[in-house]
Amino acid sequence: MLISADAKQAARAPRHSQAGAPALLILGVLLAVIPVSAQVSDPTDWSDWEKYRGQVTHPCCSIKPDDLERAQRNIEQYEWAREYADSMRKSADSTLELLNPEYLAQMIPWTTPGGYGPCPACRAQGLPWHPNGQWGWSPSRPEEIKCKICGTVFPNDEYPESVVVESTWGRGQKISFYGGDTFVTFGYRYERPSFTGMIRRCKIGHIMGRLRTLGTAYALTEAPAYAHGAREILLRFAEVFPGYLVRAG
Repeated sequence: MLISADAKQAARAPRHSQAGAPALLILGVLLAVIPVSAQVSDPTDWSDWEKYRGQVTHPCCSIKPDDLERAQRNIEQYEWAREYADSMRKSADSTLELLNPEYLAQMIPWTTPGGYGPCPACRAQGLPWHPNGQWGWSPSRPEEIKCKICGTVFPNDEYPESVVVESTWGRGQKISFYGGDTFVTFGYRYERPSFTGMIRRCKIGHIMGRLRTLGTAYALTEAPAYAHGAREILLRFAEVFPGYLVRAG
């Protein structure tokens, strides 16, 4: 996750700054260019959803009922299809073993997930660095992220996240950024990576993959346990997602 000091003057601002609106970094810019008529007056108005929800035929995404019927025929006829279905079941079963409130709270945190950012350790060692970084993350070590180039693990005391942006909107949250020398990336003069923000992004991406696995396993087997597991993940997202801040990246 990157913060542009062109918008927030982060390089010259105090270590703790306030952002009281949900669009933490870019809403001010957006509101300056979006006509008032295009703005949503009441984001909690669910009347259209209540009116039309009964007309939706499920599944309603990229996989259609015909696709599911074809999958079942393939499973009956072909070994490769049965092997794929078995792998989905095994992966879904391993996901079900993990699901509990503590795991979901860790993997789907209250604080807004971040994007990408460069590695300051690569720069310090004179190595070429990419504006988005080249990062590795593992669910076995969910609270850290590792640079694939120099091998530095973050969070790291040598590269502290000492710049904190605090939002007072909703539940309130604090998002921290690397406090050392800024980067020049993608035309921005002052950029700061957020290692903890990138870790949150990796967590969210991982749990979304597990959600897809549960959905696929249920579609192929219609076993209720997989639907119940997917429901648990979706309910956690429903709990925290409304509080996520608008961000770029």
